Amino acid sequence: MIAQNEAEFTKSNITLWRNAGYTGKNVNIVILDDNGLSYPRDNIIEPLIHLDKSIYNYNHKTRVTAMTREVLSNANIYAFNWFADYKDEIIDWIKANKDMIDFINCSFNATRFSYDKLMQLKNLNIPIFAGVGNDAKPYSNLTSELEFVFGIGMWGEAQDRKAVGSNYGLNLDFMAYTGIYYHNSDNTRVVQFYGTSCSSPYAMACAGYYAEWFRRVNNRSMNTQECFEFLLKNVDDKDEIGRDDNSGYGLVKLPNEIPIIEKEEPTVIFEDTKNHWSKEVVDAVSEAGIMTGYADGTFKPDKAITRGEMASVVYKLMKDFLK
Repeated sequence: MIAQNEAEFTKSNITLWRNAGYTGKNVNIVILDDNGLSYPRDNIIEPLIHLDKSIYNYNHKTRVTAMTREVLSNANIYAFNWFADYKDEIIDWIKANKDMIDFINCSFNATRFSYDKLMQLKNLNIPIFAGVGNDAKPYSNLTSELEFVFGIGMWGEAQDRKAVGSNYGLNLDFMAYTGIYYHNSDNTRVVQFYGTSCSSPYAMACAGYYAEWFRRVNNRSMNTQECFEFLLKNVDDKDEIGRDDNSGYGLVKLPNEIPIIEKEEPTVIFEDTKNHWSKEVVDAVSEAGIMTGYADGTFKPDKAITRGEMASVVYKLMKDFLK
């Protein structure tokens, strides 16, 4: 963690979750942005970069991917140039991989054409985050106007209020911190990232910690409604109780306590083997129906096997071949 991010990470409970071992492992994020080149050290996956004919340099996507990697260090991040002429191929890739994708981030203001393309993602039920814009106006970017997209405004940590420039209004759903730092290309200094282009992926990355927990428990990603319920349950409600046009439902943060993952207690098959060196193999052959133990619930692991018992075992192993 970059030292300048400590306050935001602590208040968002990211530090708490990191200390518990959560890093975004197995979480899959899609970032739709411009043609900016990602820093090699950030290990960004660009599945369709071979289709891109534009000239690459460090640009907006560079900052979005670098900041996301700083917040969620171990997630799989897939980046695409949404402003290229192959939006249909991007959408096809997302549809083909919808079951593995946890979140999509769109830190841009869609054109009407782009808006219509994004509508194709509606029925995929993937949580999508988008910045509401930086014009200090009571409206939002076209992207965040989509009813299935979470519109994210920017919040200043030091002032503890809506950051100057953040749009507001009916399409504002949540707030997230802006001004997050990331390392420059050669790690010689840190750079601060402002705007809802920062707060949107920051909100998504916060949710990424919970997504890792959710995957461990449910072996799948969250859908849009489940993600909304998670965000709503854990926000820091800043202004009016409930939703308001100035701060949405509140400031995105992780739970103050990490939910316990209940572990199933191993079944005790035989009382006299639970502390015996052979318990694992005895349980395995019992569950397979090869050896069933005695009527009194014991296995007698140290008792010599009789010829009759051995014949029973051999028959069970070979009965499929004897038919």
